[in-house]
Amino acid sequence: MSNDVHIIRKQKKREKAFDEHMRLSDVHKLMRIRPFKLMDQSLFPENNSLENILLKDTRIRRLDPGELLVRQGDYGESAFLVLSGSLNSILDIEEESLGRSHITKKSWSQLISQLWQSASMPEVRDTAGYSLTQDLAYASGQRSIFLQDMPGIINKHKNSELESGAIFGYISAMARSPRSASVVANNRAEILEIKWQALRDLMRYSQPFRQHLESAYRDKSLQLHLRNLPIFSGLDDTVIADIARAASFETYGLNNWNVASRQQEKLPEEAIVKQGDYFEGLILIRSGFARVTESLYAGEKTLDYQCRGDVFGLNELFQSNDDTPSSYQQSLYSIGYSDVIRIPLGLLKDKVLPLLSEATINKVRQSNPSNNSKLSNSKFETNSSQITELFVDNLFVNGTKTMLINLDRCTECDDCVTACANAHNGNPRFIRHGPKAGKFMVANACMHCTDPVCMVGCPTGAIHRNAEGGQVVINDQACIGCSTCATSCPYDNIRMVNIISSDGQPVLDETHRPIAKATKCDYCIDQQVAPACEYACPNDALRRIDISETSKIQDWLEE
Repeated sequence: MSNDVHIIRKQKKREKAFDEHMRLSDVHKLMRIRPFKLMDQSLFPENNSLENILLKDTRIRRLDPGELLVRQGDYGESAFLVLSGSLNSILDIEEESLGRSHITKKSWSQLISQLWQSASMPEVRDTAGYSLTQDLAYASGQRSIFLQDMPGIINKHKNSELESGAIFGYISAMARSPRSASVVANNRAEILEIKWQALRDLMRYSQPFRQHLESAYRDKSLQLHLRNLPIFSGLDDTVIADIARAASFETYGLNNWNVASRQQEKLPEEAIVKQGDYFEGLILIRSGFARVTESLYAGEKTLDYQCRGDVFGLNELFQSNDDTPSSYQQSLYSIGYSDVIRIPLGLLKDKVLPLLSEATINKVRQSNPSNNSKLSNSKFETNSSQITELFVDNLFVNGTKTMLINLDRCTECDDCVTACANAHNGNPRFIRHGPKAGKFMVANACMHCTDPVCMVGCPTGAIHRNAEGGQVVINDQACIGCSTCATSCPYDNIRMVNIISSDGQPVLDETHRPIAKATKCDYCIDQQVAPACEYACPNDALRRIDISETSKIQDWLEE
């Protein structure tokens, strides 16, 4: 072996799943079991038959006892059907057991030393630390994680058993919401993984299948969601159940909008309702983002955006009466992808409005985004709507820690870049450039998104949310360098870097190719004071903000 390089076994990339190993004989077996045998194949179009859907967008996975299938908190794009064996759905397993990193804050002495000790080499790693990762098992080319003390974990944590025939994970797959629990094989199990595209098509062409999944969602998650909304919070269980039964579910745009946004300048948009349409009821945003617009001359002006948990149409509801049909006063367009729930007007008039007190209505009005815009009433919107258009057009509203730079104050001293490099072993985790509007620029730095599409598809769970602060971070030990997260990020805020050993030599795999790892802004999660970029700016020209918190931006401008 050469003495000027380090050779380690490269961790395997995730194989192309879902159709590579699926055979027609497997599909035919699936079509003889529930729920597929109950589906009317004549209702499927010829170019998208049930057989083709199963062949193209599903795969069979075989799990050993203790093997982890789903991690609580992950963002997935698949649902699962238990073909044989059983699994346990477990809440709140310790983060380290799920392949996630334990964050240790640097000491004050380490923080002080990093200010005057510049790293001589960027991206240095202790390669000995990867030995634990190397020893983990691989199954079908995909790294697997096993929980060793299954009886102890089951006794310690709340869990429920999933047996043959159970379907789970479909809510997270379609609504792109975090997995609500971790799922682990209880014994040898065979699982059918159903990609969201297949799930969508099965629900589209098989009404009984759609009704089965929607019924389960109405009875559990939807009722809980409704109770958390101010307009429904004081209603009794019977009324909540009636609303859940009457609700309808719709999706707009593309679930993989991030792929489309990397290939074209403008995100795909689709009208949910248009200004002037007859008011048919409330629209609840279950996931994704939507643009609120108002007609202006021959075009439309963006007023605001809505996201998960928002309700559209409250003003129209309170203004409606039996004698005067009302219409939507604004338009609502999906941005990229939106998953919505419609609550019909008739039920709202019959069972909700009569139960609401004047005080409740006033409270709901005050909390209504239509009356309290996320992107208005702030000096950062002065002179024009350029800023609003910048944030919404590029879906920067997705960010919770967006790097916003005031160009009137910035002197391009690069102190922010230097501070970031000092905090990250000599390699800054952002690039000080980006799209501009007025005197503001959104810099090329991880925004720690509300909808972190970078997390979808990570085969090892290396990229994940920190349980304490919600930051999106990467566990370097679990990262296998597959670049799935970097490719998925629509903002191009994740970089693949070749790592260097502690003695300064390049680290190579068994084929003598450089080992790469994913890196990004981690919001200085291991620092005592974070983020370094913001605290280092001598002119207060840089802030990490949640763009919806316009009051904080206004306070910043008034300082």
